[in-house]
Amino acid sequence: MVRLEYDFRLLQDKWHAAQEALTASMVQAERQMVQIQTVSDVSKIRIDAYNATMDELVANFTSRADKQLAEQHKIATSMFNLLFMSFF
Repeated sequence: MVRLEYDFRLLQDKWHAAQEALTASMVQAERQMVQIQTVSDVSKIRIDAYNATMDELVANFTSRADKQLAEQHKIATSMFNLLFMSFF
């Protein structure tokens, strides 16, 4: 009977140690999940900022290109008119 109680006590100790190890692993996993979520959130913020910057750059470039094209078109039209008028 004493031996059975001793074996049961050992089994309980092992069970408690396993529970503590599992709890520690779960706490560590939760911490890592929080870290991953934080990195994910920060990455999303950075990507959003990058996309906004790129949109602004594209809009600025397009605006400048449109202005230059309009200016070149105006110059070409003026030169064509001057050449056309010189023939008549």
